[in-house]
This record gives sequence, structure tokens and C-alpha cells, in this order.
Amino acid sequence: MEFLILLRNLINRFFYKIILKQIFFRIDPENMHDSMVSFGVLLGKYWLTRKIVGAFFSYSNKTLEQKILGIKFKNPIGLGAGFDKDAVLVDILPYVGFGFVEESETQAVAVEKIQRSCR
Repeated sequence: MEFLILLRNLINRFFYKIILKQIFFRIDPENMHDSMVSFGVLLGKYWLTRKIVGAFFSYSNKTLEQKILGIKFKNPIGLGAGFDKDAVLVDILPYVGFGFVEESETQAVAVEKIQRSCR
């Protein structure tokens, strides 16, 4: 299993450095950010796309799991508030590998989305 994770990581690194980085850095940062957020929303919308993203990016190991104040975290790596300021990516972020996400959105819909994604 460790070999498959290593192989996956090598493929991801190659694909990013050789192909994606060359494209991303030629586009206006604000436009690129907006495009990637929209793409993340699309990926988070469907069960199948979430599972595919999880296969490429997530990692789990029992030694990383923690229980703090009665809350179980799959891993200690979290995403702080501000990255997803409108709380539109909460459906996909756990599949990218984050153990928890801190959102700054205060709307009731966003809170419901966050609670649903943590189950």
C-alpha cells in the first residue's frame, strides 16, 4: 500500500510541476483563483468526483487520528479561515486531505454544510 501512495505522489508531483504549474502561472492570479474555486465547487457537488479526488489526494493513517474535546479528527492538518471565505468548498476539502476546516462564513447554510461534511 505504501508503494501505491508513493507512486501516486510521484505522479501528482510530476503532473503539477511539468504541466499545471506552467499553465497556472501564466494566468492572472485572481482569475486563476476564481476558476479553481469554481472547479472545486463542481468537484464537491457529486459523490463520484469527491471519491476520485480522494483517491488522488487524501491520506489516512491511524497514527494521525486524534480525539480532542470529544471531536474525532482523521488527521491534524486543517485549513484555516480565510482560504474559503464564502464556505463554498466544504464539500471537497475533506477529500483533498484536510482533517478539519475552519470557516468564517456565518450564514446558516454554511454551518449546515460544514456539519454535514464532518460526519
